[in-house]
Amino acid sequence: MLVLNPIDLINKAKYILIATHENPDTDTLCCAIAIGSMLETQNTKYKIFNKATKINNKYKIFDNYNKITNVLPNFYDLTIFVDCASLSRVGVKLNMKTNIINIDHHESNDNFGLVNIVNSNAVSCGLVVYKFFIDNNININKNMAGALYLSIYDDSKAFSKYSCDDNIYDVINSLTKLGAKPNELSLNFLQNNKLSKYRLYAKILNSLKLHNEGKIASIHIKQKWLNQTQADIGCCDDIPYEILKINIVFVVLFIKELTNGDTKVSIRAKAGIDITTIGKFFGGGGHKSSVSIKFKDSSIKSIKKLVLNKFEELHIVYKQI
Repeated sequence: MLVLNPIDLINKAKYILIATHENPDTDTLCCAIAIGSMLETQNTKYKIFNKATKINNKYKIFDNYNKITNVLPNFYDLTIFVDCASLSRVGVKLNMKTNIINIDHHESNDNFGLVNIVNSNAVSCGLVVYKFFIDNNININKNMAGALYLSIYDDSKAFSKYSCDDNIYDVINSLTKLGAKPNELSLNFLQNNKLSKYRLYAKILNSLKLHNEGKIASIHIKQKWLNQTQADIGCCDDIPYEILKINIVFVVLFIKELTNGDTKVSIRAKAGIDITTIGKFFGGGGHKSSVSIKFKDSSIKSIKKLVLNKFEELHIVYKQI
């Protein structure tokens, strides 16, 4: 079987689209920023696509922030997907006639690319991108190092996830030597949240309910709360991990009303709790302790009941603690 070299595809491309997933997190955007920075060093034309109409201003600390757009270019002959387990994660239909490089770390990735650079053991896509750079002797500049640092920091939840190993600290050490400044990044990015986030946080915390003797917690976001607080739906994606700090809680259901009438359920679990069965049953994907599911039903109450019943039926939490 012919093995294609992704660097050859990149070098031959005239215009590259870097595709990130809808409801973007720091991992997908920072990986795209790092790859875009690499392309700039070789004077390759590119855009970073995300369907969101608004991207958090915090990303302005990176030189190529202005390359992020929600408008697809008229022409591109190579698409690099980052942190997308499937083509549909982008949220829109792209030009499928281009060559595709698929860079990801999700266990549920369906290897949709002409070239697939997927490592489901990596705690973040940033680690996969870093290894791609190293394996191909690509020089990592300060902009790239900072983006990858934040990518790894955010998706590993400050290096606290069960899948973090010794390698992650070697990579972080390397990135700091290459120009990432943890203090600067903390001040300008991690400590740069809008007040609206905390107004929304309060409403989400007020929705907290405990189930199954406190082993499962549920929280939710309503669209009207976003309008009331002027907050972005993704700004509170860290809140399930705060709920997991409650000593009796092992699993958190985070239910979000979406603008199109669909509902998204993000499920997070403590280390050692494997929730992939739940994700697969409902057609979702992710990792052992982190899965996401979409429902056409817009009723938070009925969806919560449906997912909780499946947990009880499968005895997932009870079997594993």
